[in-house]
Amino acid sequence: MRRHIHWLRWTVVAVLAGLLAALLAFGYLVLSFDPNAYRDEIIAQVEERTGRAFAIEGRMRLRIDPPLLGFEARGVALGDAAGFSDGPMLQAQRVEVYMDVLPLFGGTVLVDPGTAVT
Repeated sequence: MRRHIHWLRWTVVAVLAGLLAALLAFGYLVLSFDPNAYRDEIIAQVEERTGRAFAIEGRMRLRIDPPLLGFEARGVALGDAAGFSDGPMLQAQRVEVYMDVLPLFGGTVLVDPGTAVT
């Protein structure tokens, strides 16, 4: 009986240590990740998929609002389709999109529709 308690104690300690290590690694990744390094790639992907001019003039950053992980971009503009006005179809001071982290462990991606502040 005493031997089982010993193994149970070490199993609990190992699981907690693993969870703490995973949490610290996730925190480091989120805090050290700079989405601004991917600005040109993000713009190119949006332009390729929409066929419209796209610009992010301001700063981009990740936001943590447990259990949500978010992305914020400032100074966003999406151009109008060819043959329409020369100005942007969409222009916002700030765009926010959030994703629920917990369902990712089950293989499901849940994304909030997002918010645009004009």
